Amino acid sequence: MSAAADKAFQDAVAAFRARKFADAERSCRTVLASQPQHVGALNLLTITLMSVARFAEAATYVARALSLDPRFDLSFRNFGIILGKLGKPEQALEEFDRALALNPTARSTWISRGQVLGDMGQYDRALSDFDQAILLEPDHPDAFQGKGKVFSELKRYDDAFAAYDQALALKPDLPGAWLGHANLLVRLKRFDAGLTAYERALSLDPDFAEAGLAAPISWGCSSAMTKRSPSTTRSWRSKAAWPKPGTVAATSCPNSNATTKR
Repeated sequence: MSAAADKAFQDAVAAFRARKFADAERSCRTVLASQPQHVGALNLLTITLMSVARFAEAATYVARALSLDPRFDLSFRNFGIILGKLGKPEQALEEFDRALALNPTARSTWISRGQVLGDMGQYDRALSDFDQAILLEPDHPDAFQGKGKVFSELKRYDDAFAAYDQALALKPDLPGAWLGHANLLVRLKRFDAGLTAYERALSLDPDFAEAGLAAPISWGCSSAMTKRSPSTTRSWRSKAAWPKPGTVAATSCPNSNATTKR
């Protein structure tokens, strides 16, 4: 690799870690302009595009990365996530299976497959995958968050609260768990507490668009809403829309030889 390409790649890594996705994309493309077979840059560009919900573009780059290095399990995992976001869950499961065949101890892949299975309504299989992730890493909050969502869909509300509480005990600033907690509270018509949980989710991630989904249910039903400031009320209304296509959790940034910690 040339010195210029190496610097551009390191700049891309730093920008991605700082969540400066436009800068990361620009630097990745600089690398690929001179080194089109740079697997690290292809994988990094993939997860950069995933982070801004540009999944169709990301699919092109992860496919190129896999054609050059078909032994990197997280590329298959990322391809699975992308296909799930593009409405191709069966194909997504095939990619997760390939990833797990290469690395059956990758808890992130078990969690990602569990999320897709949950979206497909295959709740028993989803719970099994989340349990496998917990077996591999007992203190990982995303697996408990996934179980909370599945239990909520199954209307096993006590189990759902327990799972979300476990996720938040492990990571108190996990916005998805606060959102799940809020959804449960709203379903149970505990609107005041639900609004408080939604606001907590938004305070942790202002771009977490899903956190406004059920807020309109609370308007007119909750005395707490009238106690919020007008600016808070406007904030809720501005968030009251369907979420952007698939916000993805940060994926470990690949290095130049395409290895990364799970």
